[in-house]
Amino acid sequence: MSRLALIAALCGATLGLTVLLVAGAGGDAADSHAAAASIVRRAPATTLPTSTVARRPTAAAANALDTLRFGNTTSEGAHAMTGAPGTAGSGAFGQSHRVIVPSPSAAGDGSQNLALRFVMACDPVKQNYITVKLWGGDTTPGFLYLYEESRGYDPLNYYEYSRPELDFQAGTDPVSPGRFVYVTYPIPFASTQGRTSVALQLNAARSTGTQLAAGQTSRPVYAAWTHTATMLNLFGSDVRSSVATPIAPVALTFDAAYANRVRQDITNRIPSMTLNHQLYGSAWTAAVTAGKVPGEILGLVIVNVTPDDVRTLQQWRDYAVTRTVAGNNAVMHRLTLLAAAYERDIAPGYYRSTDSRDRFIAALDGYWQMQSLDGAFGGGASSWFGIHATTSTGDNPQGRLNTGGSRLEGEGTQALGRMFIAAANDSTFLSALDQDIDATLAPGVKRWQAYAQMFSRHASFLHGHRGSAPNQDHLQAYALLLAHHAEKLLVARYPGQLGTTTITDAQMLTYLHQATGVLPSLQGPYWLSSQGLSLEVHGVGNGGYDGGGYGTNGMNLVIKIARSLKELGYETGASHPVRDVAVKAVHAFSNFYMPSVTAAGVATLRRENNITFRKNSNLGGVDTGASYTAAVQFGDAHALHGVFLQKNVGIRFVNGSEVAWSDYATEAADYLTLIDRIGSGAATDSVTFLHEDAHPDGAWVDVEAGAITFKQNGNHGFIALNHRPYGYGERGQYRNPSNPASTVSNTARMHLLGRNIERVATIAMPTDAATDATNGFSSGSYGGLYLVRFGPFVQALNLQSGPAAFTPPASTNARWAQDWVTGVSTDRSSAATWNLGSKTGALLTLGATQAAARQASIESYCCGERGIVQAGHRWRSTP
Repeated sequence: MSRLALIAALCGATLGLTVLLVAGAGGDAADSHAAAASIVRRAPATTLPTSTVARRPTAAAANALDTLRFGNTTSEGAHAMTGAPGTAGSGAFGQSHRVIVPSPSAAGDGSQNLALRFVMACDPVKQNYITVKLWGGDTTPGFLYLYEESRGYDPLNYYEYSRPELDFQAGTDPVSPGRFVYVTYPIPFASTQGRTSVALQLNAARSTGTQLAAGQTSRPVYAAWTHTATMLNLFGSDVRSSVATPIAPVALTFDAAYANRVRQDITNRIPSMTLNHQLYGSAWTAAVTAGKVPGEILGLVIVNVTPDDVRTLQQWRDYAVTRTVAGNNAVMHRLTLLAAAYERDIAPGYYRSTDSRDRFIAALDGYWQMQSLDGAFGGGASSWFGIHATTSTGDNPQGRLNTGGSRLEGEGTQALGRMFIAAANDSTFLSALDQDIDATLAPGVKRWQAYAQMFSRHASFLHGHRGSAPNQDHLQAYALLLAHHAEKLLVARYPGQLGTTTITDAQMLTYLHQATGVLPSLQGPYWLSSQGLSLEVHGVGNGGYDGGGYGTNGMNLVIKIARSLKELGYETGASHPVRDVAVKAVHAFSNFYMPSVTAAGVATLRRENNITFRKNSNLGGVDTGASYTAAVQFGDAHALHGVFLQKNVGIRFVNGSEVAWSDYATEAADYLTLIDRIGSGAATDSVTFLHEDAHPDGAWVDVEAGAITFKQNGNHGFIALNHRPYGYGERGQYRNPSNPASTVSNTARMHLLGRNIERVATIAMPTDAATDATNGFSSGSYGGLYLVRFGPFVQALNLQSGPAAFTPPASTNARWAQDWVTGVSTDRSSAATWNLGSKTGALLTLGATQAAARQASIESYCCGERGIVQAGHRWRSTP
């Protein structure tokens, strides 16, 4: 039997794979040398009492147990590598790689993919890691994962878990042009325990919910290493880069011409966003008169229908329901664009427009008729539940049905309060309140009675049906604020007939404070950290930084709520707790915007998205942290700086989805104010964000979010400790007094960007001997001291109410430690223990000298975890 076959036969540790032996093609002398070395250090799988795997590091990765170069004949042969013929190739700098393809006969079935299957050396005692090498300039969308038998081939069994996929590229924008990206991931401990080799499978899908189809491939995979050190040392061709100087963006000019262009853009968008989809006007009225369309649905917004569409009356009613409830009632949100243009002079022809006012009346009439008996506008309903949906009774004279509603419908129903409040001072609108709402469908019911009923019931519904995540609760709370205030205006106009509002100001404000982090949420935890991060998905204890849209949306919603509280008189100059949270949120999120480039190579900024709690991907969206409202209404310098950045990188006002348009339009008046102030020089820029070149090196921590972000010696880092404590894919729980169980994942997630390479790492935090816990360096349970080390980087968060101390593991040439949070350097020969105050954190870099500690690199570490030390150009193992 050949040595290759012997290795395959004796590989006792597998992840549910059958190893096949095939021949590869290609290769170079250096790779052949590395592969030959890997053969020597491999051994049959045996149970060993201690960690005795021989380390013979190569120049390519000096602390690796094993190295595999994909597409290299010798290296693949030495590792029993199987893959599809013809999938090898060469890419960046002529280096070899391989791709994963679907089965020719079973495309779309992940279990039949021609995945990369191989055998590599492992340590029988320690936690082992695999690091894969990818090219940051690749543009192939896809989802790459380390297959585990218990999780199978469904991408959703990996995505959003505490130990997730290896890589998810959602679009075609390259994640890191000109650099290699190294992804480090823990190999399941059970598959290596007591063994010296492990069979692994890299598999791929097209996206989180779609398998590879015929003709599609994964992104190329260049190499893989196994190692026990958390950080793989990289040298030579593995850190080669060709990073181009970014193209200078064309900055915007803030002047009267640009302001007029913004107004015209909004004006042009209103018809396609709102007017063209509202069931309003003579053609619709004629269709009702002709008996072709039911009168109950006039005024609603339903996308892409005409009065000539052929449906029965009941089909029209049911269709109106299904289109309204879809996507959290988002179609209703389109009306907020019209409301914004009505109440502020942002779109010529729409400010205080009589047509807009009449459309508001029609919309409010229609949604009153649609509203369910329990005050909701949807849930999972698929048939008409509004007026005359069932037989009238004494308790239900309008014949409405209950629906149960949705804990997210505030996304759309906020439009109801917005429209009413916008038009509340218009004399014609007020006169219309005294008219019958519909002499045929609701004889004798005045509009003021109908609207009061609608807002009363909806406020009651929203107050009792709160969101189960921060952004959901923000949406419900905002809709509640507007519905309550609309009802309050009606009560003030008709005091004798209406009495009091359904809920009091105090009840409404309590809910808003619970939703925005002023108070703990009704679920138990605070939704926002005390630093200001909106913690998806379950708040403090099982939430974290989220740059995938949910967390930043939470920030923007809190800003929007704070603005409305100010405008409606619920917060004052002397008392503004929600505004205080909103400003904190702007400051907190400012630490997660980093310099980047567009697909065309133009300089821009993006949000961090690799450590995102929910919808993570390997590349964040273009964003500068601009908040027009926080800049103008709250006078916040960080929000204003985001606007300056947005201007300087040439991001124009408003683009994107219907909801984005509506939300931007809400801030349009503030944006126009900023165009004038910045253009005239009245507003000046006074701050920088952490990851900008102009900002001093340093670190920022949020212990409640488990988050650390830093800039140091040309490196940028984003870290989550106890990432996804219960997970999101794992369907986690809330951390609250009734759920005192420990909520830790003991997993750290990191995204590190250097001058030449980029890293994404999922690391087991030190909790036992296998993960290198020591007496002074062991990560604790929930609410304790969280610790992890990655090469020269030591990260610590103290969640305790009192001080804590830790001792980074001793290693050669790591005498000095630099803390980038406090700026303090320490000679560890005289002070090995590091002290942390309550609710504080540290980001340390270690080095032989004070200068070396400050200059730590994400590429390699001279002091070598697990006893690898450097002596000149020679590497040796230490005991």
